Amino acid sequence: MFKRLQIAVPTPANVYAATQAFASELRVQLIHHYAIHPGRQADAARTLGVERAVISANTRALLEIGVLIQDSERVNTVNRKRLDELIAALNSFCLAPQSDS
Repeated sequence: MFKRLQIAVPTPANVYAATQAFASELRVQLIHHYAIHPGRQADAARTLGVERAVISANTRALLEIGVLIQDSERVNTVNRKRLDELIAALNSFCLAPQSDS
């Protein structure tokens, strides 16, 4: 899926998935676009003014993470439950009290 940097402390899986979904301006724009305008990648490419190959790679990543779902006609839409899970995981992780190490 993604090349993962080895860090000395563990990162929960949902937190890592959130960093992959939200760490790119384009991916956040794609989530926003598909939430408002469920549709095909070509439509997103036209609306966002980005090459279709770039849209395709980033849409695939969001599908793998589960933030997007695609129906049998290749229409992409946001999986709001998964989006909420990742936002909550990132929020909980970032705001968790620090342990004294």
